[in-house]
Amino acid sequence: MVDQGEIVFVPFRLSDGSILDHPALVVSQGLIDFGDDIFYAVLISTKNHHDEYTIEIKNEMLTSPLDDKSYFVTHQLDKFVYKDLPKIHNGKKRFVKEEYIESILNKIIETIFNMK
Repeated sequence: MVDQGEIVFVPFRLSDGSILDHPALVVSQGLIDFGDDIFYAVLISTKNHHDEYTIEIKNEMLTSPLDDKSYFVTHQLDKFVYKDLPKIHNGKKRFVKEEYIESILNKIIETIFNMK
């Protein structure tokens, strides 16, 4: 299983239709769907194409820093099946600190549903 706030690598379908293993932030709790453990995650990218849809990731937000300057891409949310995840890199888990989760989730909701 994965936990809300965990950063994982997932096979993310990008806007051009390609699928690449990308870091992503788990935004849901574990869900069961037709016998599979599923979760929702938002894309993490080193590119900031749309300022209005991104949150810059600062090192103090994480339990361990990312290698490159990165962003939560709040309009790129998708569903994943736990069994399809690539292995965790170096066996280490990285999380967004609890005090930042709510503001990130609120930005995702605002972006996707145009709610403030």
